[in-house]
Amino acid sequence: TKATSNTFVFEHRLGSRSQYEVALPLSFQQQEMAGQPWGHGFGDLELALRRVFYSSTEHKAIFSAGGATTLPTGSVSSGLGGGVNIWEPFAMFGKGLGKNGFVQTHAGIELPTNKAKAVNESFLRTAVGYTLAQDHGYGRAWTPMAELILAHPFGEPTEVDVVPQMQITLSKLQHVMMSEI
Repeated sequence: TKATSNTFVFEHRLGSRSQYEVALPLSFQQQEMAGQPWGHGFGDLELALRRVFYSSTEHKAIFSAGGATTLPTGSVSSGLGGGVNIWEPFAMFGKGLGKNGFVQTHAGIELPTNKAKAVNESFLRTAVGYTLAQDHGYGRAWTPMAELILAHPFGEPTEVDVVPQMQITLSKLQHVMMSEI
């Protein structure tokens, strides 16, 4: 199978300490042998809400918690969705390192509503990176990072991945960003 996928993410603050997020993947894939037409479509829609419970500019630290739900909007037969609603409580922690470095951790558990289609899975994702900004911090920002992803489907072995990433701001206000994995 050949495939490529992009996820469109919209985040919006609610007051000074809360935020919601809407994420929708768009995938293109070729299921059969080369030469067959490519299928495409949207995957499962994810909605999330998070709230900051602790933040300190002095210590360059933040702690948040929240929840997400994945709605089975993608086509299972086309390989674009899981076919099951998933609830995901989670916690997140971030810490600044030096002038422009950081470490971020995101931990939680995925709880599918249909145990015949999916199993509970705990996860831990930790990213370490460093931001390089142009024009004394007022221009485009480049952030190379590495993410360690641990996933433990209940009753199965733990899965481990290391993912190099790059985030690049696309606007001078740095509110529009592209992330390449």
